[in-house]
Amino acid sequence: MNSIIEGIREFFLSCPLLDGKTIRVNYLAPKPVEYTIDEVPCEPVVKQYFDGSSRRQTLFILASKDAYSRDAVKNMAASQFFESLSDWMEQETALNHLPSLPAGCTAQSVKAITNGYAFSADEQNKTQRYQIQCKLIYFKEAF
Repeated sequence: MNSIIEGIREFFLSCPLLDGKTIRVNYLAPKPVEYTIDEVPCEPVVKQYFDGSSRRQTLFILASKDAYSRDAVKNMAASQFFESLSDWMEQETALNHLPSLPAGCTAQSVKAITNGYAFSADEQNKTQRYQIQCKLIYFKEAF
C-alpha cells in the first residue's frame, strides 16, 4: 500500500454493499450512481508516545451521487444504505478486518462518526449527494 487513502479505498472496494461500484478519491462524477472517498482535514496525531510512535486518525467522507427524487421510499433507501454501511464498518472492526496501510502503519478501527445524510441536491440534473463521515484510527511506528 502506498498511502492511507489508498488503503481506505481498497477496504471499501471489499464491502459487499459496494460490490461492482465505482469508488473514486476526491472526485464525484455528475451522474449517478458513483462513490467517492473525500479526505477531510484534521489533526492526525491522537497520541504521541515517547519512542516516537503515535496513535493517529484520518477523517474522511464516503459520498454517493444518487438519483434525486421526492419519493420518500427512494430517499429512505439511501438512508438505509448508509445505516448498513455504518454497521458493516463496525462489524469489520470487531472482526479485525481492517484496511491494509503503508509499511509501519497498522489500522485499529474504522467507524462512522455521523449518520448518512443528504448533503446537496441538484434538481436540474435530478441528482443528490449523500454522505457519511468516517474515521480511521491507526498506529504508526517510530521512524
